[in-house]
Amino acid sequence: FDGRLVRLRSRRAVLKFLEDLPPGPGGERHHTLSDGTPVTIRPITSVDRPLFERAIREVSEQTLRDRFHASSFRPTSSTLDYLTNVDQISHLAVGAATADPDGSDHGIGVARCIRRPGTNRAELAVTVIDAFQGRGVGSALVDALEELALTRGIEIFEAIVDAERRTLLRMLHRNGFHMVRCEDGIAELERRIEPNPTDRP
Repeated sequence: FDGRLVRLRSRRAVLKFLEDLPPGPGGERHHTLSDGTPVTIRPITSVDRPLFERAIREVSEQTLRDRFHASSFRPTSSTLDYLTNVDQISHLAVGAATADPDGSDHGIGVARCIRRPGTNRAELAVTVIDAFQGRGVGSALVDALEELALTRGIEIFEAIVDAERRTLLRMLHRNGFHMVRCEDGIAELERRIEPNPTDRP
């Protein structure tokens, strides 16, 4: 790597080495889940459309209801365009993927934010397929999105979620979000983005 020969004698050493690599072309980064699963995180582009279509087929009705407010969600072509053709300026999105046995990407989660016009604030949304929920994917996605958002002049994330989504609320609290208000079953949280999110306690 970088002109040097690196010898790694265990799977754990390989995963740690990949995780410590600086972001690659296009902002790609490597992350290792607590169970040792390697994950690639990178900005969403239009080529990720097939990953979205597959991921939507894999999530439960509850996850669809939480994210899209519908238990049966069949995305139209225009919806898929909106989800994948993002400008990464006012509409930012990063995705997480693992590798299938054939080496192809398997999309497992997305974090995106939409800037409030004329402000340094953006509304955050995070979705992780059911098989990977509670394994640290959401937190890793938020970290990556924060770094990207800072380069776009976004300094505050807002999150508006169903107060019954306890797993998501716990993840947001772990990532430094604080409750602004909770009324009629809707929780509103926000967090000021730190320059180095990985350094927070």
